[in-house]
Amino acid sequence: MNKELLNFLLISGSVQGILFVLFTTIVKKKIDKPILFLSGTVVFISLNNLQAWIIEKSYLVPISFIKHLEVPWHMLIVPFFYSFLIYYLRLNKTFKPFVTLTLFIFALEVVVMSIIIMSIYNNSIDISILKKYIQGIEMVNASYTIFIFIKAALIIFKPKDDYNYMLSFDNMRWLKQFIIFGVLVIVLWIIGIVLNAYVIDNSERFTYYPLRLSSSLLIYWIGYQGLIRFNLTEERISLRREFTKENNSIKIEEKISQRNKEYSSTEDETIKKTFAKIEKHILENQLFTDSYLSLNSISDELEINKNLLSKSINWCSGLNFSDYINNFRVQLSKKLLTDEKYSKYTITSIGLECGFNSKSTFYTSFNKFVGMTPLEYKSQKTII
Repeated sequence: MNKELLNFLLISGSVQGILFVLFTTIVKKKIDKPILFLSGTVVFISLNNLQAWIIEKSYLVPISFIKHLEVPWHMLIVPFFYSFLIYYLRLNKTFKPFVTLTLFIFALEVVVMSIIIMSIYNNSIDISILKKYIQGIEMVNASYTIFIFIKAALIIFKPKDDYNYMLSFDNMRWLKQFIIFGVLVIVLWIIGIVLNAYVIDNSERFTYYPLRLSSSLLIYWIGYQGLIRFNLTEERISLRREFTKENNSIKIEEKISQRNKEYSSTEDETIKKTFAKIEKHILENQLFTDSYLSLNSISDELEINKNLLSKSINWCSGLNFSDYINNFRVQLSKKLLTDEKYSKYTITSIGLECGFNSKSTFYTSFNKFVGMTPLEYKSQKTII
């Protein structure tokens, strides 16, 4: 790939990251800690890439002191992401975010580097000392980053009871994907360190281009995904609180069985009684709002054979289990979409809180049972 194109992608990603931080700062009246650390993660990736681009273009050559000062922005990226994760999952009382320690190490490295540079210009030491120092702290920072990264990965891939509540709002699939991509970025970083230290002259910085390019992609990933997920989760938490307060007034009253009263002559009382028990249990406990609800979970709770449970639903409602549950979810979403108290919430958050596991599933099911999209339904009812 052309070097100029790589530099263009590098600076574009950096500018995008800085604009993202400015946008979140201006739009948000109150900056929550997760957003603060998310913005920090994005801005440090951006500054790291921007610094690499400036050094590559030799824009700081006239400024003799600054041209040798390579600020180790990279060592702040993963610790700030880890802090975002801790506060996003509300684990700050259980896990240490390492922010103070990280900032202390960062400041110490910059101060020592500044002293070395001043000594070089006073002819006290040779410039090779600075190169060795930069290589040394990069290895130290890589080790520290890997340590924090592993702690973040363990939180994401080994869920604990400490944040089961948050798992009911976010399955963390996007964070798992980020960690997997992050492994690739760290591997590229280690390769760059090794090549620069032992194989290639440090003046040739192209060994870091794959790292810079991949980290630019991370800006889009963690920045926008993180902001969207955080806002959606906060909205769902607020909606659930309000929903719980108003629970009695928005319960689904209409039973699906009432719309399908005709039973076949071969259907026995066991299936009818089983279905009545199932439907009562689902409606009274609003089980359909659980996106993880399954035949197995209901079977275990009611101690009913799974095959009998499935057969009862199919025969008595005329629907398979998935459609049967989604029908209740659609009924509830219709109530919320047309209730003035919930007008401040997005359609997506309402759909997810009704039990759908994604926006696409919500829209597909809603259109299947209502014959229009949730937005069309809401607009139609608002006009009426």
